[in-house]
Amino acid sequence: MGHTDRAAAMAPQLRAAAEARCQDAHPPLAPSGHPERSPEAVLHELQVHQVELEMSLDALIESQSALSRSRDRYLKLYEQAPLGYCTLDERGRISRINLAGASMLGLDADDPTLPPMVTCVAPQSQAVWMAGLSRMAQHGGIEEMELELRHRDGSCFHAEVRGLSQLSELSEPETLITLTDVSQRKEAEAVLVQDRQRLEQLVVERTAELQQAKEAAEAGSLAKSSFLANMSHEIRTPMNAIMGFVTLLRQDDPSSLQAQRLDIIQDAATHLLAILNDVLDLTKIEAGKVSLACTPLSLSTLLGEARDLISGQAQAKGVCVEVEHTDLPELLLGDPTRLRQALLNYASNALKFTDRGRIALRAQVQDQDASACLIRFEVIDTGIGIDPPTLARLFQPFEQADASATRQHGGTGLGLVITRGLAHQMGGDAGASSQAGVGSLFWFTARLGRIVSA
Repeated sequence: MGHTDRAAAMAPQLRAAAEARCQDAHPPLAPSGHPERSPEAVLHELQVHQVELEMSLDALIESQSALSRSRDRYLKLYEQAPLGYCTLDERGRISRINLAGASMLGLDADDPTLPPMVTCVAPQSQAVWMAGLSRMAQHGGIEEMELELRHRDGSCFHAEVRGLSQLSELSEPETLITLTDVSQRKEAEAVLVQDRQRLEQLVVERTAELQQAKEAAEAGSLAKSSFLANMSHEIRTPMNAIMGFVTLLRQDDPSSLQAQRLDIIQDAATHLLAILNDVLDLTKIEAGKVSLACTPLSLSTLLGEARDLISGQAQAKGVCVEVEHTDLPELLLGDPTRLRQALLNYASNALKFTDRGRIALRAQVQDQDASACLIRFEVIDTGIGIDPPTLARLFQPFEQADASATRQHGGTGLGLVITRGLAHQMGGDAGASSQAGVGSLFWFTARLGRIVSA
């Protein structure tokens, strides 16, 4: 509602208030023959108009005072705002600017001849500014831009600029602009970009270094495996000769002392040959060159053969060896030699560290489908057991549970890692659980194929 409309709406109220005030101050005079033309009526009317004018003047003064106070508050907010505010006339010249905006651009807010805004825009951003100014003039609405502005001293800074075109109180086109200095944010973004690029470069360099180290390690491992394999073959040849000559010497009717010495030589040679076989198996597993057969096999027969191979030594120590299995398939497809080797590694270890009680060889179906069965093999003993810290180191090459006990019973520590490697080759895994002084349970799994009848 405009000032004229508000005045028209308030006129009856103002008239009534003026009438009431005049009646209180000047009681009505006695009517004459023509009251509407009488001097008393005219005087009363003039008094009412005078009071009405005085009241209108008071209201106008109060309104102007309120308007002045409001304008002062607005100007104070405008001048002290942390953002830059400026107003552009229809030619794009700055007609008004607050202190923050003047400080950003290096201008004097009280200068009556402020420059065109385009002169405060860096050359590289002027095309963006002119395009945004044109859109505001044509379509209205708020336009947002990120520009590089120029201080009067020639330095440049990044700013977010928001503009709105409208008509002034005098119905003249003008554009309201807000300026926000984002130089620190842009600098932080630039630093982040540099840091990211530097980190990416470091990652590339580190990846290359790790790749080189990996290739060197693989080459070293391959060289080690090749060396061990060659050494195993080289040592195996004279060892076979030694064992052959021991057999020949036994045929020459040696004396009891000579026979005793021949037994020592044969035992040492047999032990060394077993070590060579373990080293050769380990190198094959590490190189992924273990070839697995796929032939029909009977799990119950396999368990019985493993039991028979250690039963003689077990009887000599007074240890009972048992076989446990239930509901096993009649025949499966797999490599019986490697399965027997893995089972014997566990069984031989159990026999080394068990001086009384029993050893159980067990097999059971853990999982199965139409084409294969996952079989879990277990060897349980009542031996000396293994403490948890030592148990965690098992299945590592050349690790032994107890060095003193191993020196007493023999062994290289390769049997467990060979068993785990074979289990992995056969699609399974290996592990153990134990309690010191109570006994141990060593297990491995193997995925064996089913025999499909024609």
